[in-house]
Amino acid sequence: MVLIDQDAVARAWAAQALGASGLTILGFDSAKTFFALMGPPGPPCLVVDSNLPDMTCHQLQAELVRRGLRVPLVFLIGHEQIELAIALMKAGAVDVLVKPVDVDELKRRIHAVLAAGERARAHVNAARERLGRLTQRELEVVMLATSGLSNKDIADHLSISFRTVEVHRRNAMRKTGTSNIVELTHFVGSAWSADAAGADGTHRLEVLTEREREILQLGSDGLTNKAIATRLSISARTVETHRGNASRKVEPGLETASPEPAKDQLSLWGTGEPLRAVGDS
Repeated sequence: MVLIDQDAVARAWAAQALGASGLTILGFDSAKTFFALMGPPGPPCLVVDSNLPDMTCHQLQAELVRRGLRVPLVFLIGHEQIELAIALMKAGAVDVLVKPVDVDELKRRIHAVLAAGERARAHVNAARERLGRLTQRELEVVMLATSGLSNKDIADHLSISFRTVEVHRRNAMRKTGTSNIVELTHFVGSAWSADAAGADGTHRLEVLTEREREILQLGSDGLTNKAIATRLSISARTVETHRGNASRKVEPGLETASPEPAKDQLSLWGTGEPLRAVGDS
């Protein structure tokens, strides 16, 4: 894991405390140094002190996204920065710890983040392996279906029969272990995006509204936008809007809404006594 903290003594203490539990710590004294030396895919966990000399917490989060470094991010903040903690969690941080932090609590929280990352990667790898069983045509049908196209639209787009689309889609669902378009869309999102499953198990599909789910399911049954509009007593334009919104929400690479931070996510950070002070990284 990586720790960014301008305080050399704090970095030394963290390296000692976490190293005793089997973790290897790479320390940086500034965000600039970190970004200069660290490229994709990034560390399995990034712990950042909120008091950096060259970048705010929000700027660091934005720079991580810009560089494609999708890593579990844990912030260390002062006890008076509770509003900042809430804002950071909403922006995608997986955890926030309030200084001073207890060493046992620090170990527990970091190990929890790393374990969640391992589970997420295992889920992604399993999904990709199953997706790899699809034929080229089955994959084309799946990608079009999860983009919101009906079976009729897919048949027209690929110049094949409606019945052939049904067969390919049924085979794809059998191979991926899914039973409907909502599950299939979820599956494709997790397979194509390494961060589709967050450290807390949150998935993109959970941000769909009930109406968006309903429209996706009807579309997967072959209904056109006009037919769906008639069935639901809404306008075809409204159906089109809902399908577009749903497609954007489950498209790999987009950010999910972050959950509200739980109160018990804020804990204490003990300074401890480092064995030695080290120079700036």
